[in-house]
Amino acid sequence: MQKPKQQKILDLIDKGIRNAQDIYLKGSNSLLCWCHEYLITTNIFQSLLNSRALANSLSLEEKVTDIELYRRDRRGRKPACVCGQSRCDLVVWHTNKDAPRVVIEVKRWAEDCYSDMKRLIRLAKIPDLELSIAASCLFEKVDKKGNAENSLRKKISQIRQNIQGSLKEGNLGVRQEPPLLQVKTISIPVDDKGLVKEDWVWCPVCFVIYRKKNRR
Repeated sequence: MQKPKQQKILDLIDKGIRNAQDIYLKGSNSLLCWCHEYLITTNIFQSLLNSRALANSLSLEEKVTDIELYRRDRRGRKPACVCGQSRCDLVVWHTNKDAPRVVIEVKRWAEDCYSDMKRLIRLAKIPDLELSIAASCLFEKVDKKGNAENSLRKKISQIRQNIQGSLKEGNLGVRQEPPLLQVKTISIPVDDKGLVKEDWVWCPVCFVIYRKKNRR
């Protein structure tokens, strides 16, 4: 089966983040930035599985050293083994070999992506790796001035510029996905009876680190 294109993978990540927000809003009447990141990770995982071409190509919490050495842990492990080592939230492996194709770090708040950049930049140097992704979302409270969406877009643009400025390797670049952000509005209750609500604008966003010669 032909492997899905990079853009298909990015679209599925976006869908997974949106699904996570829908689920959390339904279950808790709240914003995704206030929940645990595993909800986002598992929804991205499930969304990627909607592509049959990615069956048996996904793994969670892989050691960075194992990814670099192309050692895919197909057996799984006890939860206690997850702590204490540098790991990557989600890995998409090549379908025809045990080599990493895409690595994904998940954050519930886009401004927290900086903490994963050192790891993502390190992994981006792996020869078979195509994309190194920080998958997240950002929220902005709507106020009377009516500039929440513009403020949200500016913050995301600034994050991308900051990441670009941190790339010391000349062959690496960073781009924002999707290029045209699809900003939505969410209303959440702020009192016990749900009579008083406040509006927030939000959108998923990925910061994609790539090797310039391999971008396609």
